[in-house]
Amino acid sequence: MYRNFPEAFFTRRNFLKGMAASSAILAINGAPSLLYAGQPKRGGTLRVSVSRELKTLNPLRHVNLSEYMQGELMYSGLVKLSKDLQPVPDVAVKWGSPDAVNWTFELRKGVRFQNGKELTADDVVATITKILDPATASPGRKNIGPIKEVKAEGKYIVKIITQYPFSFLPQSLAYPCMKIIPADVLAGSYDTLATKGYGSGPFKLREYVPGTHVILERNPDYFDGDKPYLNEVQMLILPDSVAETNALLTGQIDWVVEANVNQLSRLQKDANIKLDRIGTGQFPTINFGCDSRPFDDVRVRKALSLCLDRQMALDMCLEGYGRIANDNPISPEYQFYHAIPQRKQDLETAARLLKEAGIKKGTTLPLYIAATPAVRGKLGVVMQQCAAQVGVNIKLQHVDYSTFLDQIWKKANFYVGWYNMQSCEDAMFHLLYTSDASWNEMRWNNKTFDAHVLAARQELDPVKQRAEFAACQQMIHDEVPNIIPFYNDFVTAYRSNVNGVVRNPRNTFFTIENIWMN
Repeated sequence: MYRNFPEAFFTRRNFLKGMAASSAILAINGAPSLLYAGQPKRGGTLRVSVSRELKTLNPLRHVNLSEYMQGELMYSGLVKLSKDLQPVPDVAVKWGSPDAVNWTFELRKGVRFQNGKELTADDVVATITKILDPATASPGRKNIGPIKEVKAEGKYIVKIITQYPFSFLPQSLAYPCMKIIPADVLAGSYDTLATKGYGSGPFKLREYVPGTHVILERNPDYFDGDKPYLNEVQMLILPDSVAETNALLTGQIDWVVEANVNQLSRLQKDANIKLDRIGTGQFPTINFGCDSRPFDDVRVRKALSLCLDRQMALDMCLEGYGRIANDNPISPEYQFYHAIPQRKQDLETAARLLKEAGIKKGTTLPLYIAATPAVRGKLGVVMQQCAAQVGVNIKLQHVDYSTFLDQIWKKANFYVGWYNMQSCEDAMFHLLYTSDASWNEMRWNNKTFDAHVLAARQELDPVKQRAEFAACQQMIHDEVPNIIPFYNDFVTAYRSNVNGVVRNPRNTFFTIENIWMN
C-alpha cells in the first residue's frame, strides 16, 4: 500500500555592556505591555540562544543542536517529523512503497534554491549519493536507511530501492543531515557549504561569525504559503547559562531553546517569560570503550552501573526534571519500548564484580567531560562519589566542547556522552550500538545484537518486530556498553510576545517558520 500525505543585532560585547542599563530601565519603567496572541503576524526579529558552537554550516556534517537548527532554517529535506514523531511532508508531498523495498517520493513543484534554481529530483539524488559516499564522512550515512539505489524519474519523482524491506525509510530520511543541496554545488563547490548557504529553507544566510552568531533573513520564495512570519532570526552562541538567563530576563534575547534547570526558579518569577516542558527520550551516558581494558570486561561495566545512585543523579543533575532510566536508550516514548525491571544501586554486588574482574581498590579511572551541557559535569561528580564507595577513584577531566569533539569524542574509553531521541528504535541502534553504527562510540561490536537489529529492520510484522527490538534492549541493559541514568525533560523558555513555539521530543526540529511575534 502507498501512504499518501496532503500537501536589531545583538553581540556578546553589546550584551555585557548593556546588562546594567537594561536592568535599570526595566526597574524604573517596568516591563512593556504585551499584545494578546492572535493570528500570526508578519515581521520582527527572533533572537534565539543556543549553547553549543557550530563547527560548520554544511548540513551533511552536522552533529549538534545548534547545527541542526541552522540546517533547518536554511535547508529543506524530503520529510520532517511531527511532534508525535510521524513523518510529514517537507519537499516530498507524498511517498509510498508496495513492498517496503521499492519506494517512490513525489516532490513539490516550483521549490527554489536561494540561487533561483528549481529543486528537482536530480538534486535529491545528488544529495543522497553524497551522504552515502564514505568520503563525505556524513553522520547521515548510516542513518538515512539501507539504501541500495536512488534515481530520478523525471523532474519530480525520486525512486529509492533499499537493500531489504525497510518500513522505517520515511522516518530515517528525516535525519537532520538529510538536507537537499543543489547538485551543481555538490559537484563543483562542495567545500563552500561550510561557510555559505544554498538551501531552499525558510531563511537565507546573511552573516556567520564562528563561535559568536548566525544571522538569517526571511526567504521570500519559501514554498510554504505565507511562511515564515519572521523577517529575521539571530542565532546567538551563549554557553554560559547564567548570562543566557540574564539576557532573556532583560529582553535582550527572546528564546532560550534549552533552559538550564538551575535557572528555572528565576524565570518562573517573571510574568513575561513562558516555560514549556515535555518528556523526551534524550539522555546522558557514561560511555565505555568496550574494546579496551578494563572496560572490555562486562563485570567492570556492570559494577560501575550498579554503584550509581540514579535518584541522586536525577536530583543533582536535573532537579527532578526528568525520569530515571534503566541503561536502555529506548524510552517509553518509542513505539517498541521494552520494560525491564529497574536496576538499582547495589554496592555489595558492584564490589564483588570489581574484585572478580581484578580491579583493585584505589584504581584510578580518568572520566572526560565536555563543558556543555552542564549536566555532563554534574553527572561526572555523582559518578565519582558513587564509585568511591566501592574503591574506584574516578578522576574528572574537564575540557571545552570544541576540544571534546576534536580529541575525546569517539576516541576516549571513558567519557560522558549526550544524545537526542531518534526517530525510531532502528535509528538509535544504528547511531550508537551496531558494529557499523555511525558513531559506534562504545565499540561494543556485538554480532548477536547486530543480527537482532537486522531482523527487526527486515520484519514487517509489528509483533515479530517488537520481539526483536525487545531482545536488543535487553542485551544493552545486560551488557552495559554505556550507563544511561535518566531521561531528561525539555524545558524551553521564551518571552511572552513570542508565539508558535512547539518543541519536538526528537530535539532536531524547531519549526521556526511557524513562529511569530506580537
